[in-house]
Amino acid sequence: MTNLPFSSASPPLLVKLARIVGAHAVSALESDRFAYSRDCWPRDLIQMRAGMIPASPACIVWPETAEEV
Repeated sequence: MTNLPFSSASPPLLVKLARIVGAHAVSALESDRFAYSRDCWPRDLIQMRAGMIPASPACIVWPETAEEV
């Protein structure tokens, strides 16, 4: 796996997000951040194949309701 920069999401932010959406719906794991750091546009795929590290999100949140958003 590509080494992404460390997550910039602070532990207090992760705790606050987990209180809103539940701990199961918040992730700062490198694998999740990598998966959500790009899409399937040909340009992005070419950059990934060339070894360019994409900009990565600080964390991933999966809200389930409009209120959680």
